[in-house]
Amino acid sequence: MKYNRERFYATVGVGVGVAAMGLMTALVPAAYASTKTATTSTTKPTTTSTATTKTTSTGTTKTTTYTMKTASIVWQGKSFSHPDSFVSGGTTYMPIWYVSQLLSQIGVQSTWNGQTWSITAPASLAPDLENVNPGKGPMNVTLNGTVVERVAGLVAKDPSSKSNTTFMPIWYIMQLLKRVGVQSTWNGATWGLTQTRSVSIVPGTTKAGFIQDFMITLGIPADWSAVVQPAPQSTPAGSTSSTSSTSSTSSTSSTSGTSGTSGTSGTSGTSGTSGSSGSSGSSGSSGSSGSSGSSVPASTGTPYDDVKATDSSWAYISAAVQDGFISPDSQTHFGASDAVTLNMVDNMYWTWLNMGHVSYQPGQSVAGWAQSIGLNPSGVSNTSPLTSAEVTQVLGNLEALTHGFAKTSNGTATLWHIYYPPQDEYNATFSQLTVSGSPVYSQSNASQVIDKVYQFFNSITVTPSSDNLVISMPSTVNKPYFAYAGTSGDINYNLFNGDGASWVSEPVFDGRNIVAADLPSNVTQVLLRVPKASGVTLSFNEQLPSLGGSVTLGEIQISWTSSGVVVKRLSLN
Repeated sequence: MKYNRERFYATVGVGVGVAAMGLMTALVPAAYASTKTATTSTTKPTTTSTATTKTTSTGTTKTTTYTMKTASIVWQGKSFSHPDSFVSGGTTYMPIWYVSQLLSQIGVQSTWNGQTWSITAPASLAPDLENVNPGKGPMNVTLNGTVVERVAGLVAKDPSSKSNTTFMPIWYIMQLLKRVGVQSTWNGATWGLTQTRSVSIVPGTTKAGFIQDFMITLGIPADWSAVVQPAPQSTPAGSTSSTSSTSSTSSTSSTSGTSGTSGTSGTSGTSGTSGSSGSSGSSGSSGSSGSSGSSVPASTGTPYDDVKATDSSWAYISAAVQDGFISPDSQTHFGASDAVTLNMVDNMYWTWLNMGHVSYQPGQSVAGWAQSIGLNPSGVSNTSPLTSAEVTQVLGNLEALTHGFAKTSNGTATLWHIYYPPQDEYNATFSQLTVSGSPVYSQSNASQVIDKVYQFFNSITVTPSSDNLVISMPSTVNKPYFAYAGTSGDINYNLFNGDGASWVSEPVFDGRNIVAADLPSNVTQVLLRVPKASGVTLSFNEQLPSLGGSVTLGEIQISWTSSGVVVKRLSLN
């Protein structure tokens, strides 16, 4: 029996196959703009140009042009955002709004009032306030109330938002980040950031908090364009929105009914959210419908009464609802404070992967599938609220399923535990597995067969040595299933727990050639050894004597890079 399969790679390796996090083509808020303008010139053009103007003492107008170049911010090895930066006076300038969004991921809060960038770090980060020498500059950077930098920031139009925002020299931002345990590398295009201190950040145990953690873990972009940033602290509340409908950030998305000066002066329904209730702009078509702006409840600026448009969590909730992997409790209440359960997690992941054909998946139900693939921790109720420790474990499992491995230790050596990356197995494995037009596996036994595939691959570990990779995999002796593995040259295998004298070299490893007499009764694992430079392709197969052959049920490629193991699930169709 011959199966002609066209194969392609579905990448799930380190830093690959993960969507760029929060591309942040968002409205950069007026809160991060400044009244100061720049007077310096730029270097030679590279990409996009933007300009600011300044009126001189003689009454003439001077325009400064900055040549923008898209940079990449990489956080802990993952792409986080792609802000535009520029070089002025030989120094690279970065927009601080994007940095603030990143800092929030490690529990660091920040505000900008046009003069001072205030950073507040939790005690768990042990912020370093020693050897402070702020220097001179018109803009202050404070860390937990202490001025740690004074810099000459510049204001320019951000190409993504088309709004002016504040830029600061990257070098000074790097010094600030050092004080909260974040190390930086910069090569002129990519800003790599790594958290070096052991930080205990409590994961979100509410619906809103978990959605953010879920999306960051899986690399799902947030909808930063949905977030409306608050006005600078130095600006009285409402002063930027009460003078006219056009002076607010967006006349169609006023954050509260108080933005109208009085009920009788509402210009239109769309310029104020509502004269009577603050919930709908269209309901305030007549200014006389609201006797007093101050008596109107403040609107959240979102469809939900428990999520504000100024909350950073709204960027994630908005994207999650649009993508369809989470649903609000009702049209007007999201349920931001709802407890997180495994049922919620399982359905989010199932929907995000576009899973279907439940009877063809391991477990034959969403909860059974999540248990079989290694998502759900054992012994945890599917309906009870998850604790912080349980949420941490679930997020770690999601990370492993995304990359195809979890890095761990056996007490003496570092090893990589393989996770078979989940897909809709009807489409990935069974739909085209036919003989003379009839399916090889019926719907009733497909789930049991694919469950064995996950059990096999999820029991594999990889241990690196100086030149080789040693793969430990389950023995399939006396079973209808067998492993088949190959590398660029001969492959070595061992049936005796790695005894140095027992390595056998063959062109390929074919599990059908291993019989019970060859394998000691107390050994349940078979070892493979391949060069790091070559890696290995490993498949799990079933012998089907009634059809005169065998069929491949799953296949992965394991390779090695400077970052460690990379796992790719290979397509069978």
